[in-house]
Amino acid sequence: MLRSKASWLVANRHRRDRERRMTQLNKETSLLDLPAELQKRRRIILGELKERTLWFIKLRWWVPIGIAIGIIVARWAGVEFNTTALLGVACFILIYNLVFYLLSRRIRAETCRKEDIERFTYWQVGFDYGTMFLLIHFTGGIASPFIFFFIFHITFSAIFLPPRSTYSFAAMAVLGMGLIAGVRYLGWIPSQTLFFHGKSIDLSGQPFHILVILIFFAGFVFITALSTTAVMRMLERRILHLAELTEAVTALNDRLNALYTMTQAILSKQHLDQMLQVATSELSRVMEVQAISVKLLSDDGKFLRYAAAYGLPPDFMNRVVELERSPLNRRVIEGESFVTGRVTQGEWFQFGEDLSAARLQSVQFVPLVVENRIIGILGAYSTRPEQFGPDDLNFFRQAAGLVAIAIENAQAYEAIEDLVQERSHFMNRVAHNLRAPLATMASMLEVIRDGYLGERSETLQDYLNRLDRRVQSMLLMINELMTLAKSQSKRPHMEYKAIDFKPIARRLHQNFQDEIAKKELSFELSIPEELPQIKGDLEMIEQMFENLISNAIKYTPKGGRVGMTFWPGTDGMVRIVVSDNGIGIPRLEMDRLFTQFFRASNVKDVIGTGLGLAIVKEIVDKHGGQIHVESEEGMGTTFIIHLPIAEKQGGKKMETVEKRRKLLNIIDERIIQTQLETGSRSDRQQIREIITKARELKGLNHGEVAALLQCHDPMVLEEMFHAAREVKESIYGKRLVLFSPLYISNLCQNDCRYCAFRVRNKSIQRRALTQEEIAEEVRHLVRTGHKRILLVAGEAYPHEGLDYIFKSIATIYGIREGKGEIRRVNVNIAPLTVEEFRELKATKIGTYQLFQETYHLPTYQQMHPSGPKADYHWRLGAIGRAFEGGIDDVGIGVLFGLYDFQFEILAMIQHIRHLEKSYGVGPHTISVPRLEPADGSEIAASPPYPVSDEDFKKIVAILRLAVPYTGIIMSTRETAKMRAETFALGVSQISAGSRTNPGGYTEGERSGAQFQLGDHRSLDEVIFDIVQMGYIPSFCTGCYRLGRTGEDFMDLAKPGLIKQFCLPNAILTFKEYLEDYATPETRAAGYALLEKSVGEIPSAKRRDETRKRLIQIEQGERDLYF
Repeated sequence: MLRSKASWLVANRHRRDRERRMTQLNKETSLLDLPAELQKRRRIILGELKERTLWFIKLRWWVPIGIAIGIIVARWAGVEFNTTALLGVACFILIYNLVFYLLSRRIRAETCRKEDIERFTYWQVGFDYGTMFLLIHFTGGIASPFIFFFIFHITFSAIFLPPRSTYSFAAMAVLGMGLIAGVRYLGWIPSQTLFFHGKSIDLSGQPFHILVILIFFAGFVFITALSTTAVMRMLERRILHLAELTEAVTALNDRLNALYTMTQAILSKQHLDQMLQVATSELSRVMEVQAISVKLLSDDGKFLRYAAAYGLPPDFMNRVVELERSPLNRRVIEGESFVTGRVTQGEWFQFGEDLSAARLQSVQFVPLVVENRIIGILGAYSTRPEQFGPDDLNFFRQAAGLVAIAIENAQAYEAIEDLVQERSHFMNRVAHNLRAPLATMASMLEVIRDGYLGERSETLQDYLNRLDRRVQSMLLMINELMTLAKSQSKRPHMEYKAIDFKPIARRLHQNFQDEIAKKELSFELSIPEELPQIKGDLEMIEQMFENLISNAIKYTPKGGRVGMTFWPGTDGMVRIVVSDNGIGIPRLEMDRLFTQFFRASNVKDVIGTGLGLAIVKEIVDKHGGQIHVESEEGMGTTFIIHLPIAEKQGGKKMETVEKRRKLLNIIDERIIQTQLETGSRSDRQQIREIITKARELKGLNHGEVAALLQCHDPMVLEEMFHAAREVKESIYGKRLVLFSPLYISNLCQNDCRYCAFRVRNKSIQRRALTQEEIAEEVRHLVRTGHKRILLVAGEAYPHEGLDYIFKSIATIYGIREGKGEIRRVNVNIAPLTVEEFRELKATKIGTYQLFQETYHLPTYQQMHPSGPKADYHWRLGAIGRAFEGGIDDVGIGVLFGLYDFQFEILAMIQHIRHLEKSYGVGPHTISVPRLEPADGSEIAASPPYPVSDEDFKKIVAILRLAVPYTGIIMSTRETAKMRAETFALGVSQISAGSRTNPGGYTEGERSGAQFQLGDHRSLDEVIFDIVQMGYIPSFCTGCYRLGRTGEDFMDLAKPGLIKQFCLPNAILTFKEYLEDYATPETRAAGYALLEKSVGEIPSAKRRDETRKRLIQIEQGERDLYF
């Protein structure tokens, strides 16, 4: 490695080392914010001192009790002393401890100074010493058993107070004991003698014994003070050393994080200039230097040109360094590194750079190496002398390696891009030259075919028609080739502007009217009023839509359906869905769908080129979007496109403020009250119109829900119940999904007044299952036939924290028992941060479930007086954070009985509409639990707002009509009778064979359950009963396994298409249950229902495939699904 001559002078080495250490210390100080760290540590020590000081007061309450017990025990043992005096001392302790307790309120304040706490401590020790001397005097003086209790205070002072205080307390103890012994010996105070079985224990007349005891006592006390203070000094040194190590590790970690951040930033850019801009700016920030340069070697190896010069004068980008005239640059290109802390003018000259005006003093240069080839030089510049040490050089070399690889990749990418441009230009020229003669040929054919040149025979007409189809096909291909070439070009003239989808959608609808009418298709267009704009090229976006809709019309048979839906999606995207119920795409050919010139095997009779979808993919990619396709042959095709919305001004800060403002306004109580008042005036006809609208599966708005809530007419209610059943069966069919809750812990830090798990409830046994215990619980559930689990934990975890939940999920998925396993784990745990939700998503959970409990803020605050759950808005925003963290499916609910159910329903609808508007998707499930008795809760036993059975059934029906796509869950809180009645009102998921205490499946229902159950039937008993009612039990996890979750699931559920999968998948999973777990009685009833249900599958093809898979299950195969 090269260094300037001055850098290696021995005389300056120690000075440079000191300066480098100070520089490094300054860096670490800036990274760690040392004053803040010191202040933090002082607060920790101060807090510990405060706690121990206050702990003395708590402990002192027990001293009088101890004295009283000691008197009783001593009397029983035959020891006699002045009992009255001791009781008086005990009362004195109570009095002055009460005074200290009252004074301690000021000590508890956060602003209390250390001096105040120490002064308070000294006063306590002083009074304690005084009472100790009194106790010793009244229990035999120097012979008292209390003599060694001074050690307690001496040890405490050694830990928390200065050493001088420790030695002072030791000296006070020795002097005090000497004084007591002396005055008793001289007879200045009356002697208080101990008697044991009538014999006196008095040393006042034995000066030698008194002196020996005093000497031993003094030695013991001072040795204790010396040893404890010595140990504490050693611990303090160790702690300081540990703090220094922590700072060093933190500094190293920051460097590594910075390197990782820079790597991500570099690799995210594909063009050389963008990548170098990011790399140089990141390096300048991380290394705290003024400038970073990148010089690249010319192809002939004779010149260096500046590819990046962050922080250097702008004219440097036009400079070229000739290696023959720059010895130092030449040596770096040969593989050496250069570091100097005080650069000289001569060195600037050798480098061919003139930066003396910038007062730069420290520089370092390292070669950029890729596969043993040097492609340039990476340089760093600083105004501080001796800026760069060995650690900086090593870090810079690592950064240079990353930058070199990124440069190589960017250059390769640009080379490929240029080749693509040349190919596109060639395609465009060829297509353009072919289009003109073909268009002329088509016009001539049209003249001949239409009889303008005389009559034609049938044979000639047939040939002309066939020739015309070929010419039209070639013209279509040429036009699409030109479009493809256009989309693949860089197009410097391409304008990216804000695009409003509404006028585009209207034009598309109008342009395709003739084709739609000709094939007698229905064309459904849905676009919300407040759809965000995107930033893109208008011509290309319209081309994308034309290709998709044209394909949908082309491949949909007469009388079919074509639809296009726009919706604001998640993560700043607009979601567009183009769907049809046409011929579909063969599954084995899906991977080649966006390949140029590819056409599916079932479309050979339809004119096409195989370029339309390739063009769509190019356009979506150019706009930074994503495209996804779902299709099944004979059933139709759905294209789902996500395009980024146009960025608005105001920055992330304003966006965060706006998000917080919207969160606070999710629940508007004023609007709810107004809607309830308005709804109460709805007549029977208006209610029936609302019910009719609900049957269209489009949901209800707030006002319509309020009107239904106010309905009490028995006849209209019956119509409402009937409509709810129709809606549920239109979307999900006659299937009921079964699951079981698995409570793994009842530890909790909240004080929910209605819950048995609350932290103040001492009547239950607290427990968190081990992973082995969880595995045994899961085995029990699998042996009964369960495939789906809802993991539930109180809102506190063992010492592992959130990792306990992650490990538990992994344990559940890892269990295999016979032919069974758990295929989907949903979770109900405390609200998380966005980053924690991302970690939870990585564990492959199904649905994240969280109940707001009550949306009424005053009631919420009353019911949750303490604990993290007391934060209403943190809990309310959890579902949004879950979506932002990547969770696809969420479940919500309220606990009916805490507040007026009408308010709760309308508030829940507000919450749902907020989710739909903000994230493009609503809740996957809604739970409707009623408040049930729970151990240690008076509120649970007597709900403030009890919900009657009739109102409860109305709640279920209204939710089904208002939010038709959601799954409604009915738990075992309700009785078997009530659960059965709600199946016909919209319930689509139920728990079965449940336990709500940790370990409940293997050990039974012991103490620790969250609430009392209303349905104690086993899983098989529940299944038998619902089969008798004509419902298909389902353990289906197909949608979750195939990625039909979140928005994709909603796109199928809202129009009722999900039923095409729900019914056959329910049949297949029920078949597994009947084969492996059912009792003979259930098996017989189940087989009869299976045969009937297979016949109800509308698609003949799906029906035949289902029968084949049922035979496969009989032959031993498992886990089959559509």
